[in-house]
Amino acid sequence: MHVLGLAIRYGLPNEADAIAELVNTDEFPRQTSTRDIARMFSQGSFLVLDRDDPDAGGLAGSAFLQINNGRGELTLLSVAGDIDAPDLPQRFIEVAEMMCVAEGCKAMELKVIERPQLDAVQRELGFEPLHGNATRRDEALRLAKRL
Repeated sequence: MHVLGLAIRYGLPNEADAIAELVNTDEFPRQTSTRDIARMFSQGSFLVLDRDDPDAGGLAGSAFLQINNGRGELTLLSVAGDIDAPDLPQRFIEVAEMMCVAEGCKAMELKVIERPQLDAVQRELGFEPLHGNATRRDEALRLAKRL
């Protein structure tokens, strides 16, 4: 088990390779290229969590937060497969929610590939599924809440 640092921070453009590697090794590979990730930096912010052991390589987790017209959207939530931290997705969501509130957002939406932790997210953080949601296991599930 790898120990995790405590601080989720803003990702940097020079980390596009590491973010793409993490996103594409998730349970459902998204085929998001380093070039795609690099372009996304102009549209929003990547939130990342470093591993405490730099020799372990890569990031422990990441997510992309975009804020437009009073609405936050968190996507590409990914956690390294060797990280045993079931609460880590929730930590990313809570940090993103705080950022959305600080930016004056009135609502926040999550787009995630369905995972067991989503039940906890819905109950504990107050997100509700949106209508017209994913029907296939590899489609993004959309959840939202008012802030």
